[in-house]
Amino acid sequence: SALRSLARFLDGFRAPVAPWFSADSSSSLAGYPPGYSAALALPVAMGFPAVQAARLVEALSAFVAMATLIAMVGDAVGAGAAVLLGLALLVTPPLVNVHLFVLSEPLFLACLALTLATMVAMPEQPLAAGVCAGAALLVQYAGIGAVIAVVVWTLGRRGTWRVRVKHTALAMLPSVLLAAAWCVSTHGVGAAIGPRLGAYPGLAHALANGGATLTRWLVPRSHAVWWGRWIALLAAVGVVAMLVSGSRRAYRLWRLLPEGLSTQSSRTVPQLIAARVLADSALLAGSYAAVLIGARLFANGQIVFDYRLLSPLVMLASVAFAVAAANWWRLAVRPARVVLAVLLVVWGGAAAAASWRQAHEALEYGAGLAHETWRRSAMLEWTRNDGARYALYSNWPSLGYFY
Repeated sequence: SALRSLARFLDGFRAPVAPWFSADSSSSLAGYPPGYSAALALPVAMGFPAVQAARLVEALSAFVAMATLIAMVGDAVGAGAAVLLGLALLVTPPLVNVHLFVLSEPLFLACLALTLATMVAMPEQPLAAGVCAGAALLVQYAGIGAVIAVVVWTLGRRGTWRVRVKHTALAMLPSVLLAAAWCVSTHGVGAAIGPRLGAYPGLAHALANGGATLTRWLVPRSHAVWWGRWIALLAAVGVVAMLVSGSRRAYRLWRLLPEGLSTQSSRTVPQLIAARVLADSALLAGSYAAVLIGARLFANGQIVFDYRLLSPLVMLASVAFAVAAANWWRLAVRPARVVLAVLLVVWGGAAAAASWRQAHEALEYGAGLAHETWRRSAMLEWTRNDGARYALYSNWPSLGYFY
């Protein structure tokens, strides 16, 4: 009965989109995970206006993600690296971009951050990581990557196969229950979950777009100059080298230490946490990337690897880089430290300038469907003033719903 109650709750979400042959102007929001809509519905039910509810959810999501990652990195490598990570996340263009719109990405990033934190801090509590991964799945389809990562993580831990299977079942339980409730709700309205599966060509072009997106992250505004791609390539090589070099010490210590933080000295605990952060970040990033590529190949040929889809990879890579760089810093000679500090300051300045430009344009002219080209549209102006006298038909009714 609890499952059916949750299903009826999920069925309550409707969107101002419907087929031409439908007598209703709205349809059940069955084609997309309902987690973000549920998060927005809570403050609306409490009396908040819709716009303020969206701002509240976005702000709280950003706070949860930032606080979680900063606290985790602080436990692993110290407050200095944690503060620098926080500053970097605040000015990273892909992350700033997805927070300028009413999108599910901020909430999804918060779920991923919590999933990573529970994997690192509570390795003996697979249910906690499973709850966070299940929440990510309920926010976006790509959340299946978090579920896969948690499953692989539980199966790969020390212990007998019986213990591993038990932990894996616990980790999967929240995702299975939430997905089942979603399936029940959509079945009740005759809707089908998910895209139409098939074989979609053009992966190479999509990967090229993804490379361009990552280039604009590593070297902000690099597309404005011809040499930007070469600098971005060098930056990518440097990031990979830093991850490898900074991870060696943590992995070496991880292999030597037995399981369990409680038996470790205070000196070795942070290094063990750092090793877990690096390993679990790589696992989450790899699972998420595999899901993206699989979705592009077999689920949707229109997927573009833009800021929205790659922002989780940017966040996880930033966390791993902060931990690896802090480990590297302790053993590096002074000239090498100076070079890294200069490069980080230059990148931070360029990223802050690019992010400020995005925020300024959004505040000055609007962003997305709130841009002035939509708000000052002659067609929408006619619709507001004279359209009430006519029966209007549109292939994009949600636009008229907004304005």
